[in-house]
Amino acid sequence: MKEYEYGNQIITYTLSEDGYDIFIDGKLWLVQHEPYIPDKSKSYEENAIAQIEELISQPVYEDEVIDDEEHSEQDDVNAMLIDHEYRLTITELGV
Repeated sequence: MKEYEYGNQIITYTLSEDGYDIFIDGKLWLVQHEPYIPDKSKSYEENAIAQIEELISQPVYEDEVIDDEEHSEQDDVNAMLIDHEYRLTITELGV
């Protein structure tokens, strides 16, 4: 099985009796099993490779990629800012 690079991520696939799975950095990303195989005239491996090649042909926007930890931290920051603004508004209104 070949590894594919997409930006700073590694894409791989595994084959099974009825389809294939695609992984990004070891995490399951796409499950394709019968009857949901894109091109029934191709083997499972040919379908997996075609889907990966389609994905890696897309531009990589490094500055827009946010990993799960950064996303969670940003969500926390946003929640704190909203709470702070709410408290300021309540205080200004004398509630």
